Amino acid sequence: MIQKTSIMKGDTLYYHGTKGEYEGRGNVFYKDFEQNMFFVGDKVHSSEGKHFSYLTGHALAVKVQDKDTIFIHADSLILRNDTLNKLDKITGYQGVKIFQKNIQSICDTAIYEPNKHKLFLRSTPIVWAQNAELKGDLMEITLTDTIIERIDITGNTSALMEIDSGKYYNQIAGREMIAFLKNNELVRAEVKGNAWTIFYPEDEEKNDSIITKKRMGMNRLFASDLRIYLDSGEVRGVTYFDKPDGIFYPMDEIKAEEQFIKGFVWKAALRPKDPESMRNN
Repeated sequence: MIQKTSIMKGDTLYYHGTKGEYEGRGNVFYKDFEQNMFFVGDKVHSSEGKHFSYLTGHALAVKVQDKDTIFIHADSLILRNDTLNKLDKITGYQGVKIFQKNIQSICDTAIYEPNKHKLFLRSTPIVWAQNAELKGDLMEITLTDTIIERIDITGNTSALMEIDSGKYYNQIAGREMIAFLKNNELVRAEVKGNAWTIFYPEDEEKNDSIITKKRMGMNRLFASDLRIYLDSGEVRGVTYFDKPDGIFYPMDEIKAEEQFIKGFVWKAALRPKDPESMRNN
């Protein structure tokens, strides 16, 4: 079924002209040419008068861009249009998985507003960016051409960076966090309220012409607020506010109870690996 700005196909299509509604069942494919987005699912119901479409069954939304493509999978997707019937908002419910080339995430509810370049993640969201894993109760993601520039995280926030192939983890936690990314890599984090960081600084040792890096120990610091600068998951600089409380442990004196932030769990096994596996799992 071809319309002015869209096309839909499937095993079976029903169109109710007087109501301005249509349904698709079985291998449904729907494309919005204005937004350069397409959608697939097992079943779709759409109403022009009510300005919404509803997809169920392995539902997938795909936003195609020059630099990267974003895939949003959920048990159900609701597409809402504005008064001109142009796509304005996509909401995914239950089992949400999002995949981009360098950024992946999961949550229970996601709201994507393509015209505002915003993506909201709710209900225990997790975002992975290269070797970093970010968590919180709620995330507001700012995008440019599907490239994430900033993530505002509230409630039980944490950022974990795997180093030395999982032997150690640089960690940040606090009440609120703003994560700044460049080329889809976490480069800076600002934490407000009960700021807590654990990291393992490196030192370079030169032997003849060979330079090797060695872990000096573990830093554990508390502060009301902090700003931390990172490169490839390594801490390059930290600014603390309001009388920080810190302690340094040499590598052979690290206490087990000091080694992790509260509630530390590394959940890399949940990270979406590719768009195809998201719909099959």
